[in-house]
Amino acid sequence: MPKAPDHWIVIIVVDSMVLVNLVYHIVIVNPMVLIVLNHYY
Repeated sequence: MPKAPDHWIVIIVVDSMVLVNLVYHIVIVNPMVLIVLNHYY
C-alpha cells in the first residue's frame, strides 16, 4: 500500500501552487491589462 499522507501533501502543494498562480494573475496581470487598455483606448 502506498503512503497516503505523501500523496495528500503533493496534492495540497499542487493545489496551493495553482491557487497562488490564479491569485497572481487576478491581482497583478488583470490590473496591468486594464491599465494598458485604458492607456490605448
